[in-house]
Amino acid sequence: MKSTVPSVLPSFCLALWTGEEWHLVMHAVIRHYHFDPKESKEIAEKLTNGFMPIMKNAKGFVRYYWLDNGTGEGASFSLFGSREEAEASVPLAAEWVHENFTASQIMKQKPEVIEGTVVAHD
Repeated sequence: MKSTVPSVLPSFCLALWTGEEWHLVMHAVIRHYHFDPKESKEIAEKLTNGFMPIMKNAKGFVRYYWLDNGTGEGASFSLFGSREEAEASVPLAAEWVHENFTASQIMKQKPEVIEGTVVAHD
């Protein structure tokens, strides 16, 4: 058994020793949105040009993805190094979404939110 931390770890991760092997620890937040499908292009452009640059500067940020099913539903997938880092990004995201989507009523309701520790990945 080798319990020393692997020398090649992404800078955004926490490594957890289980007694037998190392596991990377990351935290994901998924938000499910509803909107007018005619707004899809504007939403994608605003996220790409406005939101993603802000999130890239958030501590512990790993990745952000936006999916659009084409029928007025979409989901964001944010990945952070830890739960604390993900939670610290919430005010940044909430303010930006309010200013860019909620106030203009692009998003029809508050998102459904699911978050948790990533337990399987490649």
